[in-house]
Amino acid sequence: MAAKLTQNDRVGFHYSVMCLAMWPILLWLGARDAGSTRRYVEHDIAAGLYSRIVFVIVDQIMDIFSSVFIWLAYLVPSYAMSGLYTDAGTKTNGFILYLGYMLLYFISIQMLVRAVIYLVPMERTASVISGFLLLLGILVNGVMLQQDDLPPYLTWLQYISPSRWTLPELLRWELSDSVLISSISEDVRCSTKRPYQDIIVQAPQCPPPSGAQVLTNYDYMRGSRIWESTDESFLVALAVLYGICALVAIFAFVLNCTDYMKSKEKKARKGHKVTSNAP
Repeated sequence: MAAKLTQNDRVGFHYSVMCLAMWPILLWLGARDAGSTRRYVEHDIAAGLYSRIVFVIVDQIMDIFSSVFIWLAYLVPSYAMSGLYTDAGTKTNGFILYLGYMLLYFISIQMLVRAVIYLVPMERTASVISGFLLLLGILVNGVMLQQDDLPPYLTWLQYISPSRWTLPELLRWELSDSVLISSISEDVRCSTKRPYQDIIVQAPQCPPPSGAQVLTNYDYMRGSRIWESTDESFLVALAVLYGICALVAIFAFVLNCTDYMKSKEKKARKGHKVTSNAP
């Protein structure tokens, strides 16, 4: 399977996992889960069982552990079905790097969704807003729209796009010469060349595959961007994004920006006509 994956197939696989297939899980974890328990949490806080600051901090810490297991259940089968785990000599390193990068990416954007949930009163509206923000980041990551095709007033979005930070780093590893040589057999690379008869039968010389051209086509070669200064810079960028969104979520919940209970009561009373006969 992995031997038949071309360089562009690998780009498509990682793009699908990072930017397309994750939407149902992300919205369920970030929006539905956070919104479904909010009513009970607000009642407990009003009863004085615990404070807002204690709840939101403990909830975010516990949410990391549950999210890791949920995202692992999503990532491991998709990676296994892709066949990339069969890369000779890179099985352990490639799998660990893939899981580490993707877990940090998904947990970061999940915290972004949660921060929006705590800022916007209505869950559905918050889901739409967070989905729109993530969509902007996906559109500028270089796969659907080339960087040269973006208008000047949108190029700055790549600096706040988590997928733009993570996808190139994954592909630099995936399309490195060592990985491609180990994963693509010589017979596949030489499918258009035949052994020729001389004094002895000589096999054709097959150049090793190179992913540099694919990286260049998507503008994924390492450049002077701030998140590409070192191999770990994009990890720092994702950690900073998570930290900022976590702080926003904490302050929004503690300050009760959505005024959750009043908004729910107003929605419940909407359309209810009070008459003189009402008790």
